[in-house]
Amino acid sequence: MPTPFPTFSSTEGRRAIRGVIKTKLGLDPHDFQLECVCKLLDGTDVFAIAATGDGKSGLFSMYAISINTELQPPGAATRFPLNPVLLVICPTKSLEEDMAEFIQKLGLKTLAINTDALSDAGPKGKDSLRLEARNRAALVFLAPEQLNTKAFWQCLEDPVFQVRALGTAIDEVHILLTWGAKFRKAFSEIGLLRARMRSSTTILAVTATMKSGAPLRDVYRSLGLRDGNFFLLRRSNMRPNIQQVVRVMHSGIAGAEFPEFLHILYKKRKTIISCSTIALSVGVMTYLWRSLTGPSAAREKRLRMYNSLNWPEFNRKTRALMDLPNTGLIVIATDTLAVGFDRPDIEDVANGVCLPLGIAARASCEKMFDSGRMVPSARNLLPVLVL
Repeated sequence: MPTPFPTFSSTEGRRAIRGVIKTKLGLDPHDFQLECVCKLLDGTDVFAIAATGDGKSGLFSMYAISINTELQPPGAATRFPLNPVLLVICPTKSLEEDMAEFIQKLGLKTLAINTDALSDAGPKGKDSLRLEARNRAALVFLAPEQLNTKAFWQCLEDPVFQVRALGTAIDEVHILLTWGAKFRKAFSEIGLLRARMRSSTTILAVTATMKSGAPLRDVYRSLGLRDGNFFLLRRSNMRPNIQQVVRVMHSGIAGAEFPEFLHILYKKRKTIISCSTIALSVGVMTYLWRSLTGPSAAREKRLRMYNSLNWPEFNRKTRALMDLPNTGLIVIATDTLAVGFDRPDIEDVANGVCLPLGIAARASCEKMFDSGRMVPSARNLLPVLVL
């Protein structure tokens, strides 16, 4: 039966897709979410800039669930696959696993593939993961390093997967060039993925903190986005419920004492202390551990470290503890957790620890939005080393 609307972005098309999302996900999409999803369904790439908590990640599930061959306009250039899969590229394992778990609860089959998942699966289990991605998963969450593996290229060249591939979504796309130029080169090569996929696939890039001007144009260029050929959504990322607090640090970066953080122990607010290096996070953790009284078991419930050197199970336990209410938990973390992490009840985030003022301010702008999504008086603490 022909559809009564010419495109999904038409008034009739939007009404139909809103009904699909309501029926299948039980969610009523915001107007901007609906607009982005309909643009993607019409084959237009989308670059979305919106505040943490606006619902950017919801675009992934809404897009995947809205693929319906019966609704496709008869004049569309390409046909929707019967069993589509969306690739979602994330900067951190915690972000992959959290989003995969959340979207799975909505009824969509998800799969997170990273070094931890491959290690847990073992040699025999890797084939199972590949078959899951090839045949069943609706969303596959990947670290950019996985894009360069032999197993992934074999999957891309598989005719079944090629037909199923709906497109590529990139979360926290603002770090594509910064991380890609420094310690994770794979980020700078994400744009090359499109050349290995069908021409009808789309790109969905999302972020809360993308600076305009040259940085934005560089990301466009890296992803192969050209002016006039994609849809740009730019919403305000203002967070009026977050208070910015600047504290001058008198402790040296190589020191063993950080008294500027003692107030965090006494306030008993759920807090993330974001450190620029693992070594620094160890120093801060050691100082706070010595300063906190009580038995070790009690201190372990208040103080946790989160970084890439921890056992995966330890990091998962830390994230589970962060879901508990009113614990006064303090997590000393590197970017492994801090980038893109958006637990709704984080009360304080201490950013840019021991960085010079200018660098700390820039780092803080990129991470402050991860706190206080459901807290009326969250704070972004900015301890800076004035040089």
